[in-house]
Amino acid sequence: MKRMKKIIPVVLMSLLLSGCYSDFRDMNKNPNALTTMDSQYLFSNAVKKTFLDARTQWKLMLHFGSQYSHFYVVPNNTARPHDTYKDNLFTEDYFDVFSMSYTGPLKLSNEVIRLTQAGGDEENPLRNALAQVVSVVNYDRLTDLYGDIPYTEGGWGREGVLNPKYDPQKMIYEDMMTRLKNSIEVIKSGDPAQAFPGFDPLYDNDLEAWVRFANSFRLRLAMRARFADPDYSANVIKECLEEDLIEENDQNAQIERLDNPDLYNNWDWIYNLTPWKMSKKLVDWLKSTDDPRLQAWVKPTPFGEYRGVLNGLTDLAFSKVYWDSISDPAPALYARDMPVYFLTAPEVKFLRAEAAVIHLDMGDANDYYQQGIRLAMEQWAIPDTAIDRFINDELEATLFGDEANMLRQIATQKWLSFATNFIQAYTSIRRTGYPVIPRRTASWLEPGVTNGYLPKRFKYPKKEVGINYDNVMEAIERQGPNEISTPVWWDVTGDK
Repeated sequence: MKRMKKIIPVVLMSLLLSGCYSDFRDMNKNPNALTTMDSQYLFSNAVKKTFLDARTQWKLMLHFGSQYSHFYVVPNNTARPHDTYKDNLFTEDYFDVFSMSYTGPLKLSNEVIRLTQAGGDEENPLRNALAQVVSVVNYDRLTDLYGDIPYTEGGWGREGVLNPKYDPQKMIYEDMMTRLKNSIEVIKSGDPAQAFPGFDPLYDNDLEAWVRFANSFRLRLAMRARFADPDYSANVIKECLEEDLIEENDQNAQIERLDNPDLYNNWDWIYNLTPWKMSKKLVDWLKSTDDPRLQAWVKPTPFGEYRGVLNGLTDLAFSKVYWDSISDPAPALYARDMPVYFLTAPEVKFLRAEAAVIHLDMGDANDYYQQGIRLAMEQWAIPDTAIDRFINDELEATLFGDEANMLRQIATQKWLSFATNFIQAYTSIRRTGYPVIPRRTASWLEPGVTNGYLPKRFKYPKKEVGINYDNVMEAIERQGPNEISTPVWWDVTGDK
């Protein structure tokens, strides 16, 4: 009885506190707070974060992409390790690129997929298909940079997957192409009223434009995988050629920007924060081919010269550069109203030219090639007379020689067409080997950790290794060492 007298008050107090806690918890719920969000808002933000994110343009495009693709040299200590092929400094950059995708656009697009799937709270096959396309765009960027990545389980923290497995890149590529094919079929027969009217920053709810984009993107993936998986890729390429593709610049996958305080292109802000110089590789090529984009992209020095600086200089050689003698970018490359390009008509023409060279496209390879050159120059407002002069008079403007040389020409012009979309330029170089980025062997060039070769991939970030150790180790065992010299699955042509 004495024990019961002691226990009863404790039980009563526990019940009272439990009730108080429940009341307190209910009182502290904000009745105006959103527990769910309409998929249209999620979709709009997913698209914007996929194409417009300032940190992606700054770290991914400028530090890595523009220097790996030899468009720019960034005379800034935070960007030097990227240009000198080192991986032991600023490893946060690897984590930023990795995490920004999974916690940003993938989280948003996958949530739209979850909400709009069959049986979902907002079941809608058309919205689901459009979100699938945006999701694939983000997965592709990650797998092209890192190789094997969390794909089937990646970006699904909402579903409780906190330590996702890593999938082989070959499987990822095949599944991405299948998802795009299935999405295209849904979008083709969709009712625009059931899509995202008023909430589509890319194509303003134009479903035909989305079909062209998704199919052109699928063609990009198939061409990228063709050396590693020729039979599968050939079938996909043929399927893509039977559907509508991006043909003109007004159909490009790009986000328009305006010269105002709210809607300007982030490259303007980035240039004022981290000015860059032009690469010798780019400037010398434009000069040697009398390319009219030289004047559009490159600002002459105070001495009236167009002059770039070598990528990859040692610290000693770098300290001796007379920077006033090196060209700055012309304002067009960081204009506040410059569109943000993702996939354009010139790229599609060059992909078709390559497909025609290997007899997968029955069109004329040289015709596609010259259309690509013209469209690429028109993007930068090059006058028609200058374009005509280049195509008619410049040797490199007409395909010649054997298949290998024609591939070199196509890949080089495609490299130029990727201006400001520098990660795609870098990825194209890895796949094709063109333009050739020579191994760094001179005493004034820094070989980095790759023995002087262009890096093949990004490293899995240390934070990811610590958080998801077993799955990362499984990917490393399958793919190869977690080094920037380890090629990804589709990279089978270049130096190792």
